[in-house]
Amino acid sequence: MMTIQPKEVLSDGEMWNLNGGKWRSDSMAFNIDNGDYIVSFKPIAGWNTPDSQKVRLSSNTLLITAEYQPPNLKNLIETLQVLCEIQHPDNQEYLDLNSDGKINLSDALMIVMKLSGKSNSIIKYHSADYNPKDLKFNLSELLRVAQLYNNNGNTCGNSGIEDGYSVDLNGHTTECDYHSSDFAHKGKQPDWIIDSCELSRMKQLHNAGCYKMSDTEEDGFMPVVCDQKPVSKNQETEILNASQLVEQIDNKTLEIKNTIEYTGAIYSFMMKVQIPLECYFLQYSGQYSPDFYKYNEAEKTLEFIWIKPPPQSFEFSYYLSGKKNNSGIIKSEIQYRRLGRLLIELVKSIISN
Repeated sequence: MMTIQPKEVLSDGEMWNLNGGKWRSDSMAFNIDNGDYIVSFKPIAGWNTPDSQKVRLSSNTLLITAEYQPPNLKNLIETLQVLCEIQHPDNQEYLDLNSDGKINLSDALMIVMKLSGKSNSIIKYHSADYNPKDLKFNLSELLRVAQLYNNNGNTCGNSGIEDGYSVDLNGHTTECDYHSSDFAHKGKQPDWIIDSCELSRMKQLHNAGCYKMSDTEEDGFMPVVCDQKPVSKNQETEILNASQLVEQIDNKTLEIKNTIEYTGAIYSFMMKVQIPLECYFLQYSGQYSPDFYKYNEAEKTLEFIWIKPPPQSFEFSYYLSGKKNNSGIIKSEIQYRRLGRLLIELVKSIISN
């Protein structure tokens, strides 16, 4: 005998089978041989399907009870997301589609509107999140943005390019949207060039682990620590201190020793340097040297970039041609991000008499 609950689901008729055979109703009479069977239940829209059951028939009598459960709100949103082909990490944060800090019916409504054609989009992927689209960034995706940054420009790419953007500036086309890393911020509008501030933002998103949409953030995205509750943005007690020491190591070479100390978590870190006109950049060194750098000889600017922020206390040096008595001023700027907006620490070293 088969008993299926609740009564509301019984109108669907034939709802279960034995060993993957024909579907049967709970009132259907039939004869079967003794033995081991697997009882499976038919999925019904709007209900959570009971798990399959292993049963052993030894007296020509089969007694089974199964109950379909109404879905909770989390099940509903996850199901709707699957219908919209949304992929996301196993993280409660990603059920909060409207970023109001709550998981409620408004999140489900956003997906229903998408499915009904009344809304064009319920989720926006970052341009750099393409291999795969999963609301987080791998190292390859980060380095792709670094390539666009180092190229001093990008254009719309052809269909054969995974992310849809190209570093080939010949025949520049702008028929696609700006790259998500090319956003409006202080002193800059989207311009098909990714600058150091925008690269810093990309590294923050990468190192935080995951991201989600947000209307309150500068680029429309919010960094989220995967599989954890969002980290508080109250950073009043978190500090960063930086200093430089300039030494003449021979008649024509200057060593600039940098010491950086900070507390709390940092998700993006880089240093911008304006060197004197009389100096030339030579090299850098140290256990925690940057992963790559960018040097503009004409403008006398240096940018040191770390993919992963170094430990909370570290040193590194770089070297310039020049003499302390003949050189001007080195102006350095630490750009770093926690989970909030860009933070800047100014460091100035005078190396002339």
